[in-house]
Amino acid sequence: MKNKSIKIKKFKPSITLKESNTITNKIFLLRKKYKLNPLTVAILDNGGNLVSLQKEDGSSLLRPNIAIGKGYAALSMGTNAGNITSLLGNRQEFLTAVSIQGTKVSSGLVPAQGGVLIIKDDTIVGAVGVSGDSSVNDQKVILESLKLLKYNKTKKNKAN
Repeated sequence: MKNKSIKIKKFKPSITLKESNTITNKIFLLRKKYKLNPLTVAILDNGGNLVSLQKEDGSSLLRPNIAIGKGYAALSMGTNAGNITSLLGNRQEFLTAVSIQGTKVSSGLVPAQGGVLIIKDDTIVGAVGVSGDSSVNDQKVILESLKLLKYNKTKKNKAN
């Protein structure tokens, strides 16, 4: 009996490395434009897998974990990470439980501005997490980068 060879199909990523690098490079350019502190940028696919992690010279030790946690928080809750605490209101125990769950599969959840969903053709394809400056500035460079690159344009733009 002959073995029939199985034709393997390629996996199709929700967001490519090339797209991730384009987003990261735009964020770094805006960081320079606004004279912000050195940044770390994490790009995750829609399954929460790390696609790209880039840390500028001078970015401190914990920044990679924080950036991943911000992106993971956005994906886990289906909204930008900065919205999470306001959505949960005074349900601190729920936020604590969700954060603990996040540490089992990722760097944990960081529910702060600087974690933004990436939407392409009305589909969440991933998330960006940025850390290095204030959370407000981290968020600002992500949103501006995604807008310039024509992401997050949806019929009902709930991501921003």
